[in-house]
Amino acid sequence: MSLRPKTLTSRLVLLLAGMVLLGGAVTVHLPGLGDYRVAISPAQGRDRLLTGIPQTPVNHIIRDLILLEAVVLTTAVAVVAGFGAAAARRSMRPLQDLATVARQVTELPLDTAESRIPLRANEMSEPTEVAQVGQAMNAMLGHIDLALQQRDESERRLREFAADASHELRTPLAVARSHAELLREYMLLTDLPEQVHLSLTRIGEETGRMAGIVDDLLLLARLDDAGSAMQDEVDLTRVVVDAVDDARITSPGHRWSIDVPAEPVVIRADTEQVRRMVTNLVTNVRLHTPVGTTARCELLASASEIVITVHDTGPGFPPELIDHAHDRFARGRHRESSADSTGLGLAIVHAVAHAQGGSMAIVSTPGDTTVMVTLPLAHAT
Repeated sequence: MSLRPKTLTSRLVLLLAGMVLLGGAVTVHLPGLGDYRVAISPAQGRDRLLTGIPQTPVNHIIRDLILLEAVVLTTAVAVVAGFGAAAARRSMRPLQDLATVARQVTELPLDTAESRIPLRANEMSEPTEVAQVGQAMNAMLGHIDLALQQRDESERRLREFAADASHELRTPLAVARSHAELLREYMLLTDLPEQVHLSLTRIGEETGRMAGIVDDLLLLARLDDAGSAMQDEVDLTRVVVDAVDDARITSPGHRWSIDVPAEPVVIRADTEQVRRMVTNLVTNVRLHTPVGTTARCELLASASEIVITVHDTGPGFPPELIDHAHDRFARGRHRESSADSTGLGLAIVHAVAHAQGGSMAIVSTPGDTTVMVTLPLAHAT
């Protein structure tokens, strides 16, 4: 690189003179040449030697070093962050497994019979806090599973007791009812007080009601144990028509209507169970709504399912009872009830529908109540 002589300005001349006096080194900017590091050193006699080193290469080196340090530091931070994230994910994986197991447990149908909790969290060998949480969770799931087994066993024994008791009570109740009827016939031939006649009438009515409860309990026990065992061809259209006709006779104060298809709707099911189911749907309206209530029974058959709907304009179900109306002996505190009600009517409807692979639903507000039973098309013929 060739350099042409440059004329120094008066300012630079004064600066260099001051350096001669001070004997120090300064950085100066030479127009057209850039920055120089200039120093004064003694020479022969009274002369002084002025030495200048260009700063541009040094500045480039410093800039490159700063850039290199920035790149190295950024890379180091990224690597450390990556390792830290991987370590955090690895340490959090057991917690994610615990969350997955907990979520799967919440999806299990624990409200059904024979329900179990087979899920367990993965055991970890490291003695960490997360491992302790996993062990505690497994212990808790084990206790819950044991409690469910004990609950199922208790319910099984209760069902067996109800079935056995119902079976054993049927005969003495039938005998008591027969003797009451025999005494009532004997009264027609003798002169007995009117109170005796009333007492015998009450005995006959109450033994009949008890026999109905026993029959209901026995049916529920059989449904719990084996579901719908018999498979007959049942004409649902005929069953619905008969149930409404019977309701018109037993409760003439209600306004009954019916809507069924022109063609018979036939399903494969237990005939007696289906009759009880439909009869209980209609009887539920008759027993729990006041005189003058409008009731409509519909039977619909679509391409995928069969729906039996009973709608009434009565007072409806209390809000707290809707979700539990199919429970056994469930009764609303504020709903009109009859002494003939056993609290098992809708329980039988729900059990028979479930045994047929269907369901029961209730939608109720004051003046607008609908009880709907849905049966899958697989049971139709």
